[in-house]
Amino acid sequence: MKKYLLGAFLVIAINLSGAKLSDVKGIEKLKNYNEIKDIQVEKIVNYDVTKSISKKIFSTEDNKFNGALVKNENNDIVEITFYKDGVSDGVTYTYYLNGDLKSISTYRKGMVEGPQVLYRPNGKMESEQVFENNSLVSEKYYDKNGKITKEYHFNKLRNGILKKYYKDTEKMSSTSTVMVNREKIDGVDKMSFVLDGETKVFREDGTLMAILQYKDGSLQDLTQKFYYPNGKIRTEENYKNDERDGISKLYDENGKLVEQATFKNGQQVK
Repeated sequence: MKKYLLGAFLVIAINLSGAKLSDVKGIEKLKNYNEIKDIQVEKIVNYDVTKSISKKIFSTEDNKFNGALVKNENNDIVEITFYKDGVSDGVTYTYYLNGDLKSISTYRKGMVEGPQVLYRPNGKMESEQVFENNSLVSEKYYDKNGKITKEYHFNKLRNGILKKYYKDTEKMSSTSTVMVNREKIDGVDKMSFVLDGETKVFREDGTLMAILQYKDGSLQDLTQKFYYPNGKIRTEENYKNDERDGISKLYDENGKLVEQATFKNGQQVK
């Protein structure tokens, strides 16, 4: 995810040296104007991506660019990116046409580093990611009202924890140990998760509903446990390849065993 200014940029607008961002036309329309207006850089390049009349301003092969690149669409600013020695270095802002923030990303020497935040048109946060050494280490996703729906945390082995939340309440519905699979589809990095390890499932009131054991995405081997709201165990079941296999036990709400059965490949045999 390295970001370069490759080749020649075609521009029509201004080329300011030793300037503040507040010098850029139309920047006062941006929602975060007060935060960025006093940022001073060596050079500001302002260009409109919709214009066909243009000229060469720099190339990574000669004068390595230091400064801010401001992109416009019909005089509306849609992106501000900071560069050092021809590669992105610092914060990149993207905007909706009304000036509201669309995303905030951080780069270091052309590589994604630190927090990356994406906003919905209503201003609410849609997602946030954190990168370390160009690798994703955590993600959070939010609904249209800004309430968290799920989050991931990864370790260096690309395993991690997946947390999910009940809609509108931000109360945790489950927490799972997962393996992370990455692949490129049509040139785009795609990520999927496979349950591998312990999963805890919670009721909306926060009480424990179940403790499940997964291996490579299937209920396997260890005993699966389900609980009453009072915390007493309700059932103990053994699974193999997502089917009951072995002894299953049912308890009443006081913890007394009331029924026991034996299963093989999902079918009761005893």
